[in-house]
Parts: sequence; C-alpha cells; structure tokens
Amino acid sequence: MAKQALQSDPEAAAALKRYEDAVVRLEKARATERELESVMAEAAKAAALADAAAQASARVQAGQLMADAEVAAAEKLLRVAQIEHNLAEGEKARARGVAYSVMDRAESGKAAMVAVAGGLAAAVPLALAAADSAGGSASELLSFADVVCCSALFGVTYSVRRRQEEPPQQQQQVPPAAAVSWDLSSC
Repeated sequence: MAKQALQSDPEAAAALKRYEDAVVRLEKARATERELESVMAEAAKAAALADAAAQASARVQAGQLMADAEVAAAEKLLRVAQIEHNLAEGEKARARGVAYSVMDRAESGKAAMVAVAGGLAAAVPLALAAADSAGGSASELLSFADVVCCSALFGVTYSVRRRQEEPPQQQQQVPPAAAVSWDLSSC
C-alpha cells in the first residue's frame, strides 16, 4: 500500500524510481568490484608465478655461468699442466742428452785408448826391428806419433760409427744417471 501511495504521487514515484535505479547500479557496482577483485587476485598470482619463473631462470643462468667458469678454469689448469709436463719432458730430454754426450765422450776416449794401445803393440816390434838396423830416433818418434794419431782416430771413428748403427730406442732405454754410472764403472 505504501508503494501504491508513492506511485500515485508523481514526485514520490520519481524518487522511488531513482532509488530503485540507484540500488540496481549499486548491485552492478558491487558485482563489478567482486569481478575486479577476482581479476586482481589472478593477476597477482600470475605476477608471483612470473617472478618465481624469472628467479628460477636467473638461478639456472647463474648456475650455467658458474659451470662455464669452472670448466674454463679447469681447461686453463689443464693447459698449465700440459705446459709444465712439456717443460719437464724437455728438461728430461736435455738431461738425457747431456748424460749420453758424457757417455759418448767417455766411450770415444776408451775406444781411442784401446786403439792406441793396439797400434802401439803392433808398431813397437816393427820400431824395434827398424831401430836395430837404421838407428834414427827422429823418424822413430814420427812413426810412433803417426801410429798413435792414426790409432786414436780409428778408435774414435769406430766408436761413433758403432753408436750411429744402434737404434735410437736402444740408446734411450738406459736412464741418464745409470748410463753415466755404467760408463764410469766400466772404465
């Protein structure tokens, strides 16, 4: 009945209409607000997920960079170790060469002494026989010097030639210290 009374009065009817329209607009605004809150909550969740994904991606990238840096450091250490190994091998080869050089010189000296002794052993009887008949001391000295020089050259040449005929593997099988001690003990 109050509604009929308000509708019969045009001013009251217009106010009632405005009130009803305001209530409808208020309900629409509340529904829109709830929708907006729902959209905002979903956007916040999506932003949180995107942030988490970005952080995970950054962690993965940082891990990859660290792994790459560790690999690069390991490669550098490997290169340094290879260089040190090559230097040590070069030093070892140089020491072996020095030891073999000393051993070669000693062998050449021994061969020269053996050849000189053999040459003198062969020349002394001839020189004694010649001394009995001719008696020339200068010529005897020259012939002895000639025998000594020829024998020494023969001994050194023979020693060098024999070493050249040995295979390089056989020459390098004896460690340098053992080669020097063997050489000195066989003198």
